[in-house]
Amino acid sequence: MEQASFNKLLIGSALTIAGVALYVHCDGNARNKVQGLVNRERAKALVQHKLKADDDIVEAVDDLSDNEVSLLMKFIDGSNRVMDKASEFLDDVTDRVEDFRDDASQKAQSFMKDTEKEVTKKQDKVAKKAANLKDDLVDKSEDVIETAHDSYLETIESALKIGNMIVGKLNSFLS
Repeated sequence: MEQASFNKLLIGSALTIAGVALYVHCDGNARNKVQGLVNRERAKALVQHKLKADDDIVEAVDDLSDNEVSLLMKFIDGSNRVMDKASEFLDDVTDRVEDFRDDASQKAQSFMKDTEKEVTKKQDKVAKKAANLKDDLVDKSEDVIETAHDSYLETIESALKIGNMIVGKLNSFLS
């Protein structure tokens, strides 16, 4: 008799759960309430564990509206995606730095194997480029100084013209 009672209890429980699930699925309002409750509990768990918030903040989640809880969940999910992307970015940067380090090491070893003559040739090329850059900078500086001087002269001429006009106006006013 005990086994039959247990089987009836199992069947009754399964039917109850199925009935509640069917009700929640069919009734949009009930579904929204259940979804809000699930989101609220999920938000509380995330705030407590992910954000390591104290109990007062976790309890404050209960005071939020369903819309506010949804926004909080979107924010937390978004911040998780940002953290994942940042982690991927940092991994990529780390890989690139390691590749760069390896390349630089190989190039340094290759450079060390160059003969003194080849090193001297490279130094001469660099010195020529530096001299050319210096000459270019001197030329450009001279151009800038000349342009500034011309602009200064034009400003002085304009100021003199304006001064002469003012003096002319004053003379005609005083006459």
